[in-house]
Amino acid sequence: MFLQRHLNRVDDGDVSKVYHYDTFFPAIKFWYFPEDVQLSHGPLNVLTRSTNLSHRFLHWVHQQSINIAENKIEPWRTVGHAEGSLRTSIEEACAVEPATKEKLLTVPGNTLVIANVLNFHRRGEVAADCIRKAVHGSVRVNNPFYLR
Repeated sequence: MFLQRHLNRVDDGDVSKVYHYDTFFPAIKFWYFPEDVQLSHGPLNVLTRSTNLSHRFLHWVHQQSINIAENKIEPWRTVGHAEGSLRTSIEEACAVEPATKEKLLTVPGNTLVIANVLNFHRRGEVAADCIRKAVHGSVRVNNPFYLR
């Protein structure tokens, strides 16, 4: 857990602004926001139901793994895609899982947000540079599969 004072800049090429999912286990992150988080602050954006384990989604993941193995990754997906934190667009996610909805998590101050970051998510865009403050952390275990 750490204090976060994130400077969110306009058009900064931040790879966290591309929808992605985290691939550690368990995939839980949290943020305590002492101040309001408004749209202008670039709040957490989440694509709900975007990683339901459907045949369509598993086919998409399989196809992405083939593209990665063949070095056929579109530049907008960033290096994180090849490292296993797969990137997508909202259009692509909705084509794979039609029930997907985008949520922009604006919250009042003194709010705790807990997110399953195995869902596609990203840092929101801003119209002007701003600083967002939070206490941030994640739930991780050293050996999620209890291998010895």
